[in-house]
Amino acid sequence: MIAISRTRADVLAELGRAISTVLSNQDTVTADDVRRIVTIPSTIDPRIVGVAFREAARDGLIERVGSIATSRPAGGAHLMYVWKRAKPVAGDRAKEGA
Repeated sequence: MIAISRTRADVLAELGRAISTVLSNQDTVTADDVRRIVTIPSTIDPRIVGVAFREAARDGLIERVGSIATSRPAGGAHLMYVWKRAKPVAGDRAKEGA
C-alpha cells in the first residue's frame, strides 16, 4: 500500500469542503462537526481547523453566531464558535451563486 501524504494546503481545502458539506445538511457548523469528517494528519498542526473557519469567514462564506463547549475529550470542554452560512450582500452576485 502506498501512503499518500497530504499537504497543509490539501487539508485546508478538505476542511473548507467539510464546512460547506455540514452547512448543506444543517443550519450551523462547529469545529467538532468538521473534525468528525476530516482527519488531521499528525504532521499538521491541528489549529489548522481554526484557520479554515477564519478563511471561510474572511471570504464572507460564514458568520459567527455563538459559542458552545466542545464535546471532544481532547478539547477539555473549551469554548468553540458556532457558525452559519453568511447571507449574501445585496448586489454581490458572486456570493449569490450567479
